[in-house]
Amino acid sequence: MSSQADGFQAPNNLLGLEDALDAGIRAVQLDSCDCGGSLGLQMCHGDCFFLGFIALGYKSPLTTFANIKSFLDDNPREVIVIDLQVNDGTLDALYYDVLDTIPGFTDMMYQHPRRRDPWPTLGTLIESNERILFFQHNGNNCRIEGGCPPGVMGTFQHMFDTPWDLDEDGLMDYERSCTKNRGLLTAQFMLSNHFADEGLFPSLEISENVNQISVLRDRHEYCREKLGKEVNVIVVDFWSLGGVIQYAQEENDRRAGAVALGTNTTEAVVTPQRTTLSPTVRPSGAPSIISASPSEIPSIVFTPSASPSKDTEGRAVSVASDPVISAASAQNTVTSGAEYKYGSARLGACLPMITFAACAYIFNVLL
Repeated sequence: MSSQADGFQAPNNLLGLEDALDAGIRAVQLDSCDCGGSLGLQMCHGDCFFLGFIALGYKSPLTTFANIKSFLDDNPREVIVIDLQVNDGTLDALYYDVLDTIPGFTDMMYQHPRRRDPWPTLGTLIESNERILFFQHNGNNCRIEGGCPPGVMGTFQHMFDTPWDLDEDGLMDYERSCTKNRGLLTAQFMLSNHFADEGLFPSLEISENVNQISVLRDRHEYCREKLGKEVNVIVVDFWSLGGVIQYAQEENDRRAGAVALGTNTTEAVVTPQRTTLSPTVRPSGAPSIISASPSEIPSIVFTPSASPSKDTEGRAVSVASDPVISAASAQNTVTSGAEYKYGSARLGACLPMITFAACAYIFNVLL
């Protein structure tokens, strides 16, 4: 959520959440904070103030989530992934005082039964209108019954991530950056932290360098070989720079083509979901895969996220599921460039029948 457009200090993104959704982002990382006093609960960037009085930036949670709901109402075939970084124990307040007051929002939140259970296809989620996949970390313990509000899932029960505290040299040392950090290697989704920490503030120059499509390709091919998993989520700073969206779409196309030809070697998790493969973040120009049904095609998703913690803070994330990548943190749909041949031609469209596990999502994290 941390963006220059929303007036945040030292932002991790140039454009705001609403712009990201319009651009095709379909997964977002957000941070919640208790700013105290009359401000109370806000969406933030790790904290509301520096030294207790210098405002770092914050945004109304009601406005934030109402805008997400409005987007989904206007786009009835879109699925959005939300990963919330909880600060100051604010999860329950956010859920019951904000989400539950937005007509229909919590009704659209999908609740996955158990960690190892198969994920539904995107088509199933769309048909049942459970089009919000809501994860949280640093907050309640979702592993215990009743630990989290209904429809809220633990991020690292379902994902594992790579190190988030590397400088540019460390990120480019793939042997170091392609290692497991939080979560279990047996998790169904892999989140790649693809940003470099240099100094106190996010760097436009460094972000543009590491967001180049050649770097994204090389690093994630290495990670795939080393870890034996396809990346499902990519977290980056300044998602609008470099080739983040193009890479997601390219990956979606690659994975969709592999599924169509029956050569996909990625382990499908329960009919892998996470969004289908599609070129870049928008399913454009992928080879025609008419022989494959939409339910067999994975996609990639990009979404802006705003996480306050240093690890995912303000970075753009991209998530892809095991079997295939979906477009968007690049959640678009997979495949061809047709307006909606195998999904929507926009960044956030996924093939309707893809299973969550098989799809790849790219989350652009807006802090």
